[in-house]
Amino acid sequence: MMYLCIIVPCLILLNGIASPVGAFFILKNHDNHANHSYLCSLKIFDMKKVVIILSILIYFSDAYSQNCGIAEKEEINSMVLYKAYLEWTNSERELFPDDKGSIDGGFYCYFDSDNNLRKIISWSEYPESSSAIIAYYNEEGELMYIIFSEFQPEGYSYQGIAYKTHSGEFSDSIDFKYKVQYNDMADFENSNVQGISNKYPSIIGEWRLSNYIHIDCLKSYLQIETLQPPPNCKKIQFNKQLSKNHTSFTNSHNVNLREQPNTSSKVITTIDIGSRVIILDVLQEELIENTGNYNWYRIDNYGIEGYIFGAFLEPVEIND
Repeated sequence: MMYLCIIVPCLILLNGIASPVGAFFILKNHDNHANHSYLCSLKIFDMKKVVIILSILIYFSDAYSQNCGIAEKEEINSMVLYKAYLEWTNSERELFPDDKGSIDGGFYCYFDSDNNLRKIISWSEYPESSSAIIAYYNEEGELMYIIFSEFQPEGYSYQGIAYKTHSGEFSDSIDFKYKVQYNDMADFENSNVQGISNKYPSIIGEWRLSNYIHIDCLKSYLQIETLQPPPNCKKIQFNKQLSKNHTSFTNSHNVNLREQPNTSSKVITTIDIGSRVIILDVLQEELIENTGNYNWYRIDNYGIEGYIFGAFLEPVEIND
């Protein structure tokens, strides 16, 4: 949109000076018919045409920036990335090129070829609690898309998504939708929040989304001076085609877990966004209108088995 701020005044200015310029040349020409033709030729701009052109420019610039968070996510997942593991102890943080994660989770950073952090996956899983954060960043370090989930038997639990739908020179547009629950022995509250704002929500439950809205905020939160890939990082790519035994996460709210791999099958239950699933089997590919062309998968979600359409699962990493 920045270039429009330059184009608009220039067009108006040029349109305003077109007539004086034409008048100057008319004084130099004594043929009235020629004067009329010359003036027409010097009428550089027509305001109706200017308005039409500007409307087209604004339309396409807005269309280009719409759902830019989703577009950035898709672009990042198509890149060759370099994976590092963040070892997080009470006293220090350090990035390692090898996978030091455990079966209980880990904090993984994915860098592009210019050493920019473009994606993080942080998850943990214990007998009574679980959490997951999947975040995507642009080259300037701005958060473009995030999935977040945490379940606690007591206190706050939350699941949600937030991403940029419009990125402008002077303001952004953020689409967000999340659920917050508060559980204790005496009370249970459940609130669903959905909206559009010019900034990300700061705090959800007791969790600070503000720690993730920019790489600088993330570094401050992690108490680490720099987020740069260490030498000898593994080169990987992400793939929407999942395989048996892969671990993935749901990327939408209320994902249907079905008895059979088709949309007419009975729904066993719905799964919250950011929930970890294990792929048990890969089934047929299907094109579903307004959803896309993906495989069906038989999955396990904390002991409950059923079928999920692949559009609702995050892509998984494969070695390049």
